[in-house]
Amino acid sequence: MILIVKKECDRFGVTEEQALQLEVTIIELEGRLTPSRCFDSFKDAMMDNLRNEAHYLANVGFLEELQTSTGLIYAALSSRLGSPTERPSDRLATVGVMALFILRGYLGGETHPPDKKLCRSLFELHKKAPLIFLYSSSVLLPTEFLLESLPPVAVALASKESKRMAEKERQDYLEKLEAHLERELPILTSAVCAWLARFDSCLPPKSSLQQVLLTRLKLVVQGMYLASRVRVLLQTCIHLHVALDQPITKHEIRCLAQCMELIKVRAAVIALAVVQGPAAGQVQAAVIALAVVQGPTAGQVRAAVIALAVVQGPAAGQAIDAEYHRRTTMSASSISHLLFFSQGRLHRILVPVRDALNSELSALRSGKSVVKSFFSTEKVGSEEVKLDALAATTLAMDSLGGPACYDRRILLQLAVDVLRDTGRLKEE
Repeated sequence: MILIVKKECDRFGVTEEQALQLEVTIIELEGRLTPSRCFDSFKDAMMDNLRNEAHYLANVGFLEELQTSTGLIYAALSSRLGSPTERPSDRLATVGVMALFILRGYLGGETHPPDKKLCRSLFELHKKAPLIFLYSSSVLLPTEFLLESLPPVAVALASKESKRMAEKERQDYLEKLEAHLERELPILTSAVCAWLARFDSCLPPKSSLQQVLLTRLKLVVQGMYLASRVRVLLQTCIHLHVALDQPITKHEIRCLAQCMELIKVRAAVIALAVVQGPAAGQVQAAVIALAVVQGPTAGQVRAAVIALAVVQGPAAGQAIDAEYHRRTTMSASSISHLLFFSQGRLHRILVPVRDALNSELSALRSGKSVVKSFFSTEKVGSEEVKLDALAATTLAMDSLGGPACYDRRILLQLAVDVLRDTGRLKEE
């Protein structure tokens, strides 16, 4: 955006000196707010507080529970990364898992080092995600982030060649990127066009309200997954070229232009395309998609992709633009019904889990089970696990009983994680 302001100062009512000063200020702010610096300052402040509370550092049970939960969450995330089932929030959740592992490393110290197997698995994350986009122009390189943030006792568990292997893996990924784009884009284009046809089709007149809401809910979720896949592909390609300072080929530029047309489903871009015309909407889509990149190489990439996005607009992207413009009113009017419908379906899934837990707990407290639990510590532990699962189920059902909001969603996610850890709910 700042490049446009500098080139058209008169249009924005600023001088060249003011635009330059604005750019300098933005760069200074980004330097102060880079994720590594923020994370380091937070980590140092946290450790200063924990040193005054020695009982936290000696809580072996908590350390084991933290390590087990981190391993389970990472196993679920790593199985989806890079696959069609990857969720829009998986990559940021992976950053959170790495932060938990770093916390575990500092809390355990030298007496209770983290799990070696989990440590090496995290250091191999670059094979599935060479980099993770955070915000603006900030990206996270998994291996470098772990090496800079982990304590020495945890870094010693990883291979000594971790950094060199990660750099080589990124270079290899970049060399294969053109073939990867050529292979993935036709698949994504076909999936988007098929989704577009289903989204635009009319339901049979005899369909029930439940069937209508279920179909619309599945289409909305599927559209989010498709948009996330295209976005990850686009961001990885651009930021990897910038991070490695490698030139981009003309074929890759055409692929990026097609990616931007596929992902052009944002409401802001649609509105601009309607108000200012198709060409302006395409330019705005390119600017929004590439505004996160800075530097001379990225500037050349940005200019080339914007030009191609204006000149070569695939029909699929224009169709999506028109489709979302036509369906905006329908989506806005039905979103609240879709939320309540999804809450009801989740509630019906949790009812059998609650009833099964109540039955199992009643059986444990009656007859011979009471005598067995008196002489066996295993039964006591099993009962505690069931009580935790029942409490999580009750919390989840209570969270679904009101309007959808951020706080209720966080409580629901925590409760569902507990149920998955205890084996009461499957991953999907």
